[in-house]
Amino acid sequence: DLQLYSSTLSGLNLVVLNLDKAIFQERAVRAAMLWALDRQALIDEVLGGQGIVAHSPILSTSWAYDSGVPHYDRDLTKARQALETAGWFDDNGDGVRERGHQILEFILLTNDDPVRTQLIQAISGQLGEVGIRAVPQAVSWEEFAGQRLRLRQFDAALIGWQELPADPDPYPYWHSSQANENGANYANYISEQADQLLQEARLTNDVTQRTQYYSAFQQLFAQEVPSLLLYQPVYNYAVDKGVRSVQVGPLTRSGDRFRTLCSWTMATQRMLYSEARQKGLVDAAR
Repeated sequence: DLQLYSSTLSGLNLVVLNLDKAIFQERAVRAAMLWALDRQALIDEVLGGQGIVAHSPILSTSWAYDSGVPHYDRDLTKARQALETAGWFDDNGDGVRERGHQILEFILLTNDDPVRTQLIQAISGQLGEVGIRAVPQAVSWEEFAGQRLRLRQFDAALIGWQELPADPDPYPYWHSSQANENGANYANYISEQADQLLQEARLTNDVTQRTQYYSAFQQLFAQEVPSLLLYQPVYNYAVDKGVRSVQVGPLTRSGDRFRTLCSWTMATQRMLYSEARQKGLVDAAR
C-alpha cells in the first residue's frame, strides 16, 4: 500500500587523489584510473542502484551543469594504453605495473562505514584489472576526517560531500587557496587556469557569464582529472498510496521531501466555487 518516490540528493561522492604524491602527478595515470572504473557497476552492486554516475564536479541537476562535458565510460583498453604510453608495465608478471623502481601502488583510504568499505574494496578490484594496486584501508571517522584528510595524510581517499548548496560554486573544493588544513581542497589541486575561472565566476551576478566560467571549469576538470568522480546519491522514501498530489524535486537534504506538503491531499470533495469560497477553501478549489 505504498508509493515509492526517488530523487537525487545534493551531494557528490568521489575518490580524492593527493596530487602531492608522485604516483598521481601524471595525468595519464589519473585518466587511466577513471577509465578502469565501472562506476555504474559500483552503484548497482554496492549501492543497490541508489546513485547516478557523476561526470562533473557540478551536479547534473544544477543550472551550471555542462551536459557536453566529456565522459569517462569504462574502457580497459584505453586505460592500459594510457599506462603503457606513460611507461608503466608489468615486467615481473606480479599483476602490478612498475616503472623503474616505482610501483603503481597506493593506499585507498576511507572511514569505517560498511558501504564505503565495500566501495573501496570494489574499486580496488576494478583497478587491479589494469595493473594498479589500490590497497583498501578503513579507519575511524575521527581519524579519517579529523586527521588524515585535514592534514593530507593519505594517498587516495573515498569521501562524500553532502548537502551541497543550491549555488553550484566549486571554489571551496578546487581553488588553490583551499589547499590547506582549513580548506576542503583535499586533492591539493593547483591550477592557475582553474583558479581564474572560479574567481571570475564569483565576481559576477550575471548567470550567463557564470555559466560560461563554470562550463570552462568543467571542461578543464575533465581534461586534467584531478580526482575520480563517482556518483551523486539518490534518496528514496515511501508514501501511503492514499496520499495524493505528492511532488518530488532535487533534494538538498532529506527533509526537503516535505517542501510541497501543503498541497498533499488524502480526501477530496467536488463542490461549487461559490461554496468553496464561503468555506475559505478557494485555493484548494482552484
